[in-house]
Amino acid sequence: MESIVLASAGRDAETVFSGGGDLTVVAAFARSFYMRDAGGRLACVGGPGLGDGPLNALCEHAPAIPAAGAILSTGIFDRRRMTRWRPAPPGALKREGLRARLAAVAAARPRGLAAAIPALLGSPFESADPFVAAAVTPLLEIRDWTGGDPPEALSRLVGLGSGLTPAGDDAIGGAAIAFRATGRTAQADALADWIRRLAPDATGEIARAHLMATARGEGSAALHAALGALMTGGEPDLAAIDAIGHSSGWDALAGAVAVLAQA
Repeated sequence: MESIVLASAGRDAETVFSGGGDLTVVAAFARSFYMRDAGGRLACVGGPGLGDGPLNALCEHAPAIPAAGAILSTGIFDRRRMTRWRPAPPGALKREGLRARLAAVAAARPRGLAAAIPALLGSPFESADPFVAAAVTPLLEIRDWTGGDPPEALSRLVGLGSGLTPAGDDAIGGAAIAFRATGRTAQADALADWIRRLAPDATGEIARAHLMATARGEGSAALHAALGALMTGGEPDLAAIDAIGHSSGWDALAGAVAVLAQA
């Protein structure tokens, strides 16, 4: 396989590349692929359109996609121009106008679990989507959680939905990031501990890796940007949210909005 020139990498991806040894391709898609190192850590490699994130390594050009099960050497990755990606600080929370900004997200016809945002804002809500309907009560409990152990209903979100990162997992991750970003440290730490205890046995390998990153407050760059905009009075880039997975961006934003609704 030809050398792959890396442009940026998040914390988890950088750890995978710096560890040396062979890497096993565990999932391959049209434009990206996941690899596992000998220690079980994951990195996702793709072109610039993949977007930055803790597990993501962006190439200068779209890479050739190896088959699942292929063994790659870390030596094929050229890291000489690679920069380390870190999420930008969100800025101070501006409560004035926050509800209107959240209502604008609800009015933008969001997909996935974000369709439940009207319920988080106190509006009457019903959904024919069983995944959305199942998520409403846990999301409301995230919204209303003021301290102590995480709500028991939160466990209903783990593994809820299909795909590599189920919608419920994405929502939990979005909430974890939002608690950290808004300075609600007690809840952020409690939720992080809960994720670390539950995730190893309750969800899939790739979803688990992303959840563990959110436990320390890191997710996709698009989510951080949207959260920062909502917090500080800007306009979130919902097109960037929409571009993440089947509905993963929206699902994560639902968890973040649950936190912001009572910030």
